[in-house]
Amino acid sequence: MFVLYKILNSQLDPRHRVINTFWDRTLVEVADSSWINWEQGSPVIVPETAAKMYNFFGRPNLKGYQDNDTGEIYYSKGLATGKNTTKLERPFDEAEAADVVEYMKIVMTAYVRDIYQQRFYDLNKTSNPFEVATWPQQIAEGNAGGGVMLSAIAKNRGISVAELIAKVKEASADYNTAVGTLLGQQQRHIRDIAVCNTINEAAIVAEEKFGVGRHPNFGPQIYGDYKLHI
Repeated sequence: MFVLYKILNSQLDPRHRVINTFWDRTLVEVADSSWINWEQGSPVIVPETAAKMYNFFGRPNLKGYQDNDTGEIYYSKGLATGKNTTKLERPFDEAEAADVVEYMKIVMTAYVRDIYQQRFYDLNKTSNPFEVATWPQQIAEGNAGGGVMLSAIAKNRGISVAELIAKVKEASADYNTAVGTLLGQQQRHIRDIAVCNTINEAAIVAEEKFGVGRHPNFGPQIYGDYKLHI
């Protein structure tokens, strides 16, 4: 079983075998599903067929080593060590290309979720958590024309309940708009990733959103700076 974690290698369960790190996400192989820490690192399960293509993110051709005795293909030199192999480079077949696309989509979707989780966290850092926690009650009382909480707040602020209701509704609306904007943006980026059907399409999305320079086979680079563009 393969899992994509957002966690430092030093914090990983030592029983996990680290495969690759990309965008602060670490791909690991897990021998027992009970070892997966669902409470830390936002784990994402990666199908084995997709995980084995981790080396080919955005690449147009398969490069590896083919076992001369069994015909098995090894996707890294390490796996081929000590075996009777021939170096291999060719275009992906249909199934292999689909596995590369699936891996790219899983990684990019996880990255988008990580980005917007951080932006939501940052938004809440700039909002008063004490006030945010009471907004549902304040809004409920505001819609009812007043209540115990609003009366107490208004009294201690030295303003009328009507004035406070207006302020509460405005602040709550601003916050909800900001949250809705983040959620809508996240959903749009995930949709753009989900509709990719080819490595070419996924590579273009990777560059346009995350600055991953596309392979020359997929056209001229736009960014290639590995910086966020979302």
